[in-house]
Amino acid sequence: MIANGFNIVAERSSAKYLLDFQVGSKTSKMDSVRYLPSSSRTSGQIGDTLYSETTDSTQAIPYSYNYTVKKVWFKLYAVEDIKKENFMTAWEGYIGAEEKVYEENTRGILRNLFDVFGANYKAHTPN
Repeated sequence: MIANGFNIVAERSSAKYLLDFQVGSKTSKMDSVRYLPSSSRTSGQIGDTLYSETTDSTQAIPYSYNYTVKKVWFKLYAVEDIKKENFMTAWEGYIGAEEKVYEENTRGILRNLFDVFGANYKAHTPN
């Protein structure tokens, strides 16, 4: 956290903010279609005429697979608000990545979330 610019205090009583950090995952069944090339060959004879024909086509093969996304949420609260039992979120952010990508590059994914920490999301959304 310190490497990401946070000032970590030893005593909770001197903290100005509380950062809530949650990790979760969601698996969804994805349906898709894979198109495979296919060809068929026909040959024979009609009367005295021999023939041979090849027809090329594409065959659609439906399949399903599981897709798991790992998610990370940050919520920032002002300690003064919490003391007043007012759990108003000062800032929140979320990032998600395919599970394998997350496991291979957790630091980079968290870095992306830290890079926008405190920013106004709407300011980064195209119209």
